[in-house]
Amino acid sequence: MTDNCSICENIVVSRKGDYVECPRCGNYEITHEAKINLRAKSLIDRQFVNASGWILEHQGIKIDTNLAESLSNISTPSVSERAEKYYYV
Repeated sequence: MTDNCSICENIVVSRKGDYVECPRCGNYEITHEAKINLRAKSLIDRQFVNASGWILEHQGIKIDTNLAESLSNISTPSVSERAEKYYYV
């Protein structure tokens, strides 16, 4: 089934039940409740970029309501941290 990513919202993904394959966020699993929680929050640009990056670093993670709450509060990496991550990609 084709749908929008629960994290970055605007990218089309392949969704098989709770399992998501997103070109931006990578592969993750998300509960129905966590999906609702994230939609209600309407993450701002920086929040969804931070969440997407975190998920990309934690491939195959299962996102439940507790983790969904944490994802909206991930701090932005410093410029040097982002440069280091980019260098190793």
